[in-house]
Amino acid sequence: MAALLQGVSQGFIFVPLQALMLATIPMERLGNSTVAYDVAHILGGSRRVRFRRDARGRRRGEEEEEGARDPGLPAPAT
Repeated sequence: MAALLQGVSQGFIFVPLQALMLATIPMERLGNSTVAYDVAHILGGSRRVRFRRDARGRRRGEEEEEGARDPGLPAPAT
């Protein structure tokens, strides 16, 4: 349910943001402007995904170290 809410809310953020950004651009330059906006959007998304992946990996590594120090804890599931 949270993913659905997040997806719908992104539509309410990015569509008006793109309309606002493109409102003052002349029609002759509109194609290049949309490409520049899309590239910036894609790069921002990939950075966000990489940050989340790195944070999860760090957290998973810390859990493995804690398990190695305490023999009473079960091994992490892989």
